[in-house]
Amino acid sequence: ARIADDASANVEFVGNADTLDWHDPLLDPPRDIGFALFHFTEDDTSGLLGWARAHSTTVQGALSAALLSAATTMSPGLTRIALSTSVDLRARFAAPEAGLVGQAAGVISGSYQTTGSSGEIARLVSSDIRRRFDRGEAELLYALSGAGRFPVNDSTDQVIKRWTAEATPTLSISNMGVVKGPAPESLRRLSVGLAPTPNQAVYVAASTFRGALSLTVGFDRNRLSIDPDEFASTSHSHVLELARAGEQLATAR
Repeated sequence: ARIADDASANVEFVGNADTLDWHDPLLDPPRDIGFALFHFTEDDTSGLLGWARAHSTTVQGALSAALLSAATTMSPGLTRIALSTSVDLRARFAAPEAGLVGQAAGVISGSYQTTGSSGEIARLVSSDIRRRFDRGEAELLYALSGAGRFPVNDSTDQVIKRWTAEATPTLSISNMGVVKGPAPESLRRLSVGLAPTPNQAVYVAASTFRGALSLTVGFDRNRLSIDPDEFASTSHSHVLELARAGEQLATAR
């Protein structure tokens, strides 16, 4: 199960992660979806980017490190945590025929040692996502599932629900990047929130609009034994800590 082509022992198969004992993936409870929305200033957003560059990583890596650190804070004793990342596959393929959407996104998963510094964790996650993406893990997961051949109906929904409930529990994150294109001046903030599937303990969605980062933490209260609002607040604090560190680095130059 250990990834042989990675020199670090800190990256492993997603199934080797420690168990998040505060998350229940069972399908029985009714859903009680909640979202915590955090807006960052332009200065904080610039600081986070500066921190990422100073540590030879990406904003995706920085956000992932903050999320993993938050989970570690809320889960004393855990040192390896599973993380899944949504990736955009559109750049990998030619433009589809008119009227066809095709597969636009995939998921890449791994488990990561969380005992290192934020910079080390960020670089580890960022490089591992790129490696898995380049070798086609996102497309392979979709192809092996057979989901592309399923009809769109209630029966398929039940199958997908069962799959996700039996999948390895993970934290999930999606950085949608900079939102471009024309927008009215009255539109000051733009954010996206995604509800977690049963195996996703939380789903963090990030986007940047007009130079300011927005972070939405989605959760199902009926599947968590910890306070999800506290988890969201802790995640926000870890991101803000990196952003402020990046601002200090810029000031010191």
